Amino acid sequence: MKPNSNAEVLATYPNGIAAVMVAPYGQGKVGVSGPHPEADQSWYDEADLENPDRIRTDIAYELIEKTTGR
Repeated sequence: MKPNSNAEVLATYPNGIAAVMVAPYGQGKVGVSGPHPEADQSWYDEADLENPDRIRTDIAYELIEKTTGR
């Protein structure tokens, strides 16, 4: 992310890179997420992966709220 940008970072990866953010776009906002906020435990089970932070639906809701302003 560029310094002095108007983007709001909601979550980062362990290396500090933005994982979830909201940025102005035209007259609105765009929300982007590297991780799939809709992923439930079955996604991890099927891929034989572990999620050390567990399922975080709060981040998905925050992304929607910040993007839509609701």
